[in-house]
Amino acid sequence: MLGDTYKSWNWYNIENANDDDGDDSQKQCDDGSQRGNPYHGEPGTWSEHPHGKQDRLYGPDGTPAVDIDYGHDHGHGSPHSHNWDNGIRGPGVQ
Repeated sequence: MLGDTYKSWNWYNIENANDDDGDDSQKQCDDGSQRGNPYHGEPGTWSEHPHGKQDRLYGPDGTPAVDIDYGHDHGHGSPHSHNWDNGIRGPGVQ
């Protein structure tokens, strides 16, 4: 099972190594489910990650303003947040 998980993770990272647009709405997991939150949303609303890993707040222009991540740790604890600035997701902060 772990080997299948690694293959899935490794394939995704190789295929999307230069894909940092923040829009995971069209990307799919191996089981066909949506991979992540849409990049665009209704201004001032929240989007929940389809697998419960993240909540995303959309700013006044409908692009991400803040992500709150759950269940993993970049050295900032869990949960932690990432602020977005001009379409670029910043490092995790607690």
